[in-house]
Amino acid sequence: NTEEQQELAAAFQIRSIPSILFIPKDGQPQMATGALPKESFKKAIADILKIN
Repeated sequence: NTEEQQELAAAFQIRSIPSILFIPKDGQPQMATGALPKESFKKAIADILKIN
């Protein structure tokens, strides 16, 4: 809840809801904002997190 956890939301630069922060084991974290279609979400998981 970004209203209750404003400091945490600011630390992760959450500006809109929903926001999903992908944190791969290797590489840089990437943020996806807004509602993602199911296929885009699955592609982001596969591409960013290297999970098939």
